[in-house]
Amino acid sequence: MANPQPAEAHLRIAHTILEQIMVSDFTKRQLSLLLFILRLSWGCGKEEAIVPLQNDFEMVGVGKGHIKAELDWLIEAKVITRDGDRYSFNKGYDQWRVSRARAYTKAKVTKMVTLNLAGNHLNGNYGGGSVEEIPDDRQVPGEIKEILAELRKLPGWKSDLAYDVKWLSEFMAEFREAPIQLTISYIRGCRDYHLKRSRVRHTAGDWRNRLRNWMEFAIKKECERNAKSGKTQHDRSLPDSYTPQRDYSDA
Repeated sequence: MANPQPAEAHLRIAHTILEQIMVSDFTKRQLSLLLFILRLSWGCGKEEAIVPLQNDFEMVGVGKGHIKAELDWLIEAKVITRDGDRYSFNKGYDQWRVSRARAYTKAKVTKMVTLNLAGNHLNGNYGGGSVEEIPDDRQVPGEIKEILAELRKLPGWKSDLAYDVKWLSEFMAEFREAPIQLTISYIRGCRDYHLKRSRVRHTAGDWRNRLRNWMEFAIKKECERNAKSGKTQHDRSLPDSYTPQRDYSDA
């Protein structure tokens, strides 16, 4: 009976990339080709996969008559690149020209991940751990520590500290190149707005979703202002084929 262990050789892939692969509208053939390229590149500690003959892709169940067309589609969609017999996966998923699942939003995935980390969805307290003291600067970067301290003051925010540090680090990295950054003033603005509007019970998971919507709405407005004023600003817009429905109202 097969019994693979975590210590065995394995493919390391960021959760953000895995999420985009699983919600993207790839066909079974395209997904098989993509995973094969990842296995032979990242799975071997390389940037590129060497596949001498296109017919070699048959081993993942794609027939000869379909291999070229599916590879060309992935290249045109900017999911992979090809240089002769070398294939590379494009980890810049914001460049992919691929539709995502209609029901997908980042906030929904984040909420589900938070629920599963907590392991308890009955009381609605996503994250539901104790509130420890924030470690000193030797353990947590100063910027993260300052903003995290403000987040943990929000009513209903009860979450495991280690998870909070990891979540906030990833959250801030995601918006690092955006025209607006997460600051304490933005956290307080989000807090005041939602406390006035909502009478429902607040949880850490709720606040995470609200902060994301708050940030994305602010970035959208900032990009619109920059466009009107003629400023050159990095707009993290998604590909034309990727237009997930967003709800910036109080969930």
